[in-house]
Amino acid sequence: PGETFHVQMAFAAATHTLTTVVSNSGGQYGPTQTISVPTNRDFRIATFAISSYSDKSSLDSVLAHGVVDDLTLTVPPVPVQNLSGTFSNGNWRAQFLCRSNWSYTLQRSADFTAWTNLSTTTSSAVTNVILLDTNPAVGKSFYRVQAQRP
Repeated sequence: PGETFHVQMAFAAATHTLTTVVSNSGGQYGPTQTISVPTNRDFRIATFAISSYSDKSSLDSVLAHGVVDDLTLTVPPVPVQNLSGTFSNGNWRAQFLCRSNWSYTLQRSADFTAWTNLSTTTSSAVTNVILLDTNPAVGKSFYRVQAQRP
C-alpha cells in the first residue's frame, strides 16, 4: 500500500516482441518480461484500452489506484494516403499514395451494400497509384479503395 509502480511496455513490430518492465522507487521490480509472437501470425493491435478490474469474491483481488502519464502510441501510417477521385475521359480514376507490400482494389457500389471489384494492384514500393473504372455504371455509383496485406 502506498507504493508507486511504473509499467513500461514496448512492442517491436520488426522482431515481433513485446517487452514489459515494471519498476518502483527501489528500481526494477521483477525480471523483464518478453513475449514473442510467431512470425506466421497476423498480429495487429486494433484497440488500446486502460481499464480497471476488481474481483471482490476472490482472495487474490488487488485494489489499485493509478495515474496514467507519459502515454505514447506509435502507429504506422495508414495504407491509403492523399486519396483523390475524379472522372478522366469518362473513366473514374482513384489516385493515392500507397505503402509497399500492400494490395489495393478499387471497388464500386450502387447501394453501399454490394461491392464490385474493378481493378487491383500490389505495391512493391511507396508510390503514387492510379486505379481506374474503365466501364463506369450508368446512374449513381460509390467508390472505395480496399487495402490489405497480401
